[in-house]
Amino acid sequence: MGTYIKYTDENNIEIQQEQLHKLSEFNCLTYDDHTNDLKKIERFLKNYKTQQIEQSGGEIYLSSEKQLSEAIINHVDIGSFGKPWTFYYNKEENNKGETQWEYIFYRNGSLFGKGILVLDDRNRKLTGCVIDLITGLQTDKFKNFYGDPSVFDY
Repeated sequence: MGTYIKYTDENNIEIQQEQLHKLSEFNCLTYDDHTNDLKKIERFLKNYKTQQIEQSGGEIYLSSEKQLSEAIINHVDIGSFGKPWTFYYNKEENNKGETQWEYIFYRNGSLFGKGILVLDDRNRKLTGCVIDLITGLQTDKFKNFYGDPSVFDY
């Protein structure tokens, strides 16, 4: 499987690799060469004490839940600034181009949370929820509206 890389600034605007040294934070996005699916986002921040760029964590998008344990082991201790890593798995798609992911979130090497997220065909968050680690109940539910705001005019 081949991959290619894109870089974005903190606002997710694509930038050239030559511009990275000018930024205090940026993302490195890894895509599958064949499918163009996003596989990994690595987040980088400038340490203001040392002026060095350090990886702070990232996101992993898995094609199979079988890969989850291995991905966690390989990434959860990488980074600084709390090492936040989110692992997305159990991808489901519908005929409108919307994608549902289950995810788990680690901070400082420990499981911190989990949930469900639905993205539209433009990768915008449509809806989701957090799942309580103790009770397994859905909490902190949200829905986002990206349509014409005039439908709410009175």
